[in-house]
Amino acid sequence: MSADPHTPGFTSVADLQAQAGRIARELGENAHQVWLAGIGALARAQDEGSKLFEQLAE
Repeated sequence: MSADPHTPGFTSVADLQAQAGRIARELGENAHQVWLAGIGALARAQDEGSKLFEQLAE
């Protein structure tokens, strides 16, 4: 029994591949955003840590 492309709900292989490509791109973009946020948080923590150390050293 093969799938009929005229049946409602049928998704072609090309459509599935395109959807997988979009999902992969979005996942990569989201991972990049999380990585950038982590780098920003690290930079801020280093800056704040330095300021705190200077205050304690006074």
